[in-house]
Amino acid sequence: MNNCNPNPRPSTSRSAMLILFVLLSHLSLSCDSGLDASYDAFRDQVPAVCKDFCEEKVACERAVGDGDSLDDDAFTSQVHFCEIECGAYASEGAYVWRDDASGYSDRIYTDHLDGAMVMDAFDCLYEMGAYRCVDNGTEYIHQFNPAARNVCDASNDCIDGFAVDHAYYWSASTDGLGGACYKSGSDFIDAIFF
Repeated sequence: MNNCNPNPRPSTSRSAMLILFVLLSHLSLSCDSGLDASYDAFRDQVPAVCKDFCEEKVACERAVGDGDSLDDDAFTSQVHFCEIECGAYASEGAYVWRDDASGYSDRIYTDHLDGAMVMDAFDCLYEMGAYRCVDNGTEYIHQFNPAARNVCDASNDCIDGFAVDHAYYWSASTDGLGGACYKSGSDFIDAIFF
């Protein structure tokens, strides 16, 4: 009886499959490490205001996790996602839109604000304390919400260079002991912080 295998394909095929698997695994690991490095490099370049804003935003809006380490990991991941989104505005800028009165579409984009202009305005608003963690009745939201008239009024100076129909005004409460800052104008700025 001859033990020679006249058809060596099965072992060659298995070897080829093993080599292909190892090669693909190596490529996927190198792609992941390249992506990780790029991700970290992008986050390192995100403006400082984004990092501060995102930590406050996630701390305000976070749900309580099931364990300390899981909760910490989730918090860090959510901050990173926010930083990437905020950093994208620094790079891409933001678009200005208004409602379509004709009803044909939801939005009509009317203008574009470059990233430097958007970040300058955002930094100005953030530094004056225009963002707060507020309870909307069902959850906490970190948003543009100046607590005092002088901050609301000064917010207009931060966005003055936009030259769009978007402004802020203070509406005093009926008892005269406070009030709220509201947006006026037909234009909206398509960014997470306006």
